[in-house]
Amino acid sequence: MTDVIFWNIASGLINKWDIVCDIIRKESPKVFFIAEADLKINKDLSCFKLDDYDIILSETYLSKGKARLIALVKRNTYRELKLTNNKENELIALISMDKKRVVAGVYRPFKTDNGETERGNFERLMTGLSGIDYRKKVIVLGDLNIDFTKKSRFSDEVLEFVDNKGLELKELGITRIRKVRETVQSSAIDHIVTNISEIKYHKEFIGLSDHCLIRVVKKTNALPIDSKKVIEFLDWRKYDRSKAIESLSQNCMPSMFSNQSSEEIDYRIRAIVKDTFNRFVKSKK
Repeated sequence: MTDVIFWNIASGLINKWDIVCDIIRKESPKVFFIAEADLKINKDLSCFKLDDYDIILSETYLSKGKARLIALVKRNTYRELKLTNNKENELIALISMDKKRVVAGVYRPFKTDNGETERGNFERLMTGLSGIDYRKKVIVLGDLNIDFTKKSRFSDEVLEFVDNKGLELKELGITRIRKVRETVQSSAIDHIVTNISEIKYHKEFIGLSDHCLIRVVKKTNALPIDSKKVIEFLDWRKYDRSKAIESLSQNCMPSMFSNQSSEEIDYRIRAIVKDTFNRFVKSKK
């Protein structure tokens, strides 16, 4: 059973909402943290409602007019834990109903807001994280934009914080992969920090973002940390949208789905869409 998920979704929640709903339908996590959701204060958010889940936005939703980090929280599992001096941070902390466990999602943007230094942004975020009671069982997941395998800025300070709070930085390896021209770029910037020794976790690169999806799971037979999937980069430069739409229209006639269950319809539509992309979006060589 999936307990907590963190995913830097890239390019906004509105573009990946159907994928998020599918993951929740299949796994029913207690908490799903989503970075780079980019929900704006002047937009209607009613389309993001889910049965049995509440949506929590980072406090920047009010202070800056946009929440880059959100949490989808299964009802009666966790409630929001308000932290002091957290109005400018992409940081959401949740506490379990029995008050024994805290999970937090964090996102440190690689670009700061106008007028703010990178040092000031980092120190403010660390102040927010310091407001968590680490005497409880704590899991912090997030994109810190810090690669501890390299000499990254602020890495020593984060490691000192982890040590002082009695935490452990879990080994996730590469969590971000992207192809720029002919070069594949990778980094280890998404992390799990916890004081729970028996925690089970794994990552999965599903190809819809340049970041891996990070799961904390309850089952003792957690999936291996490195997925065996082959990563395939698609070349969208020659994608013909009109031909793809024509193909989908021909293969998704309403009459084709008569007298079928919702599961059968779901399976057929997925297969048709997959086949369409296989034909009209070629792999990069």
